[in-house]
Amino acid sequence: MYTFMVILHVAAALAVTGPALLFPYLGVTSVERHHAEEILAYGRRTMLFNSLSVAVFVTGALALLLSDEYGFADPWIVISMTSYFIAAVVGIGVLPATFAHCGKSLQDADSADSQVRVLLEQSRGKLVSLTILLAAMYGVIVIMMVAKPFA
Repeated sequence: MYTFMVILHVAAALAVTGPALLFPYLGVTSVERHHAEEILAYGRRTMLFNSLSVAVFVTGALALLLSDEYGFADPWIVISMTSYFIAAVVGIGVLPATFAHCGKSLQDADSADSQVRVLLEQSRGKLVSLTILLAAMYGVIVIMMVAKPFA
């Protein structure tokens, strides 16, 4: 059963992680091009795939419960789980909310409006920073899962 759960965990991670990282980058390009509908769509997709990452977390936790070799107190697990919680807050909460704010502001105002341009430029910087943070957290998780340091 442990082997099946690990396979399920890895398959879910492969299916979810790519889109969870790709859609924020695509959303940033939509902000640069001032396409409100695309911004809102990429915000929803970002939230969807980062929400689906909860299934990856759950299957990993179930695999740990079934494991005789690893446990929740192992340092590489603690680092991975901490990184995941940071990624989840950014990917499920902060990024989609920022995309929604940008998209709705752009829909409500004329794209030539200087206030909207300033808002989009400020939001673009925030989105780029958050997207890099999200990618870094997923990167830490992958490194911990593959290398299993401190084990």
